[in-house]
Amino acid sequence: MPVYDINGNEIASGGGGGSSLSGKRIALIGDSNTQYSGSGWKTAIEAEYGCIFSPLGYAGATWETQNGTSATDNSAVGRVNQIIAPYIDSGYAANYDVVLIMMGTNCSAIGEATDTASNVSTMTGAIRYCLEKLLYYYRGRLIGVILPPQRAEGNDTQLTRNNRILALCNEYSVPTFDFYHDGQVVPDSKTPNGQNYYLFDGLHFGGNGSDNFIHKIGKWLAYEL
Repeated sequence: MPVYDINGNEIASGGGGGSSLSGKRIALIGDSNTQYSGSGWKTAIEAEYGCIFSPLGYAGATWETQNGTSATDNSAVGRVNQIIAPYIDSGYAANYDVVLIMMGTNCSAIGEATDTASNVSTMTGAIRYCLEKLLYYYRGRLIGVILPPQRAEGNDTQLTRNNRILALCNEYSVPTFDFYHDGQVVPDSKTPNGQNYYLFDGLHFGGNGSDNFIHKIGKWLAYEL
């Protein structure tokens, strides 16, 4: 299947053959969406783009953690600590060519815009911690953040979280993909017959939602790489 740039121009064929994603090791840190859809995404993305895709999601996961900067739990802080550990221990090159994060749906302690990376108990501080660590230990690699999609409930809250995530990513010059506004994924309750299964339960991707994710994120990564 062809791969297109952000303007819709064909730039490579899928399945490896010339794709800018071919052979790339891509990690996606996330929550239940990346956990429950992850095995399907892995199969589809690897087949289409020839990359090695590792979904690192866990139900209920948040950017923030209550376990401090040394956390090894399933928060973004814990996941980042796990994937930078080999570099810290041995000085070897990072395990991934691309690290993506799609989190924010479950975060409750957004914190203040002035929270520093030392305060990982808030989403703001945890984002700073994760980005600072990745930009240092994965320098020269692509770090990207995906803003979570629209939900059936709590959209005002989701937008508040997404706006904070976007502002911090802009501060650190980390590219983002706004899946809320640009993913063309809406809750089934907003479709004419309620049967399109974008978000089958108002939160988690259904079949069409997953297909859109694979298509959109593949195009975005091909453009960024």
